[in-house]
Amino acid sequence: MKRFVLAFLAALMLLALVSCATGTDITQKNRDGSPIWTTEIPSSNRYLYGVGKAKLLGESSSQMAADANARLDLARQIRVNLKENLSSYYSESGASTMEAMEQVMVQTVDLAMNKVVVEQRWTAKDGTVWSLVSFKSKDLPALYKDAANK
Repeated sequence: MKRFVLAFLAALMLLALVSCATGTDITQKNRDGSPIWTTEIPSSNRYLYGVGKAKLLGESSSQMAADANARLDLARQIRVNLKENLSSYYSESGASTMEAMEQVMVQTVDLAMNKVVVEQRWTAKDGTVWSLVSFKSKDLPALYKDAANK
């Protein structure tokens, strides 16, 4: 199990390095005046980002739904990247190791969602609310360690 933990932490570090290849200025605007993050998910060496949008009857409902969608987007990215990185480490392992790894991975993503911050919101002319959320990349290894110890 210790070997499993070390390999998983190494994969998390790899994820952090891959996610910070370039940096996006989240204050940039598109030609139509909308924030750049409404058309491309930002990348950074410090943060992982998620983007969501919603258009409901009220603005506050739209904001809550857009925030939730942005968190789901971020969680999906974390899961996909972790799964891609970890599958190469365990391609030769048995099914039980893969199941344990996936369980810890889900726990890690669930823990990560507790530390998500809404960075920005933007409302389009049609009433659609967009949300940008972030999570500090450096917190992933500690979260995994907590999940692995449970």
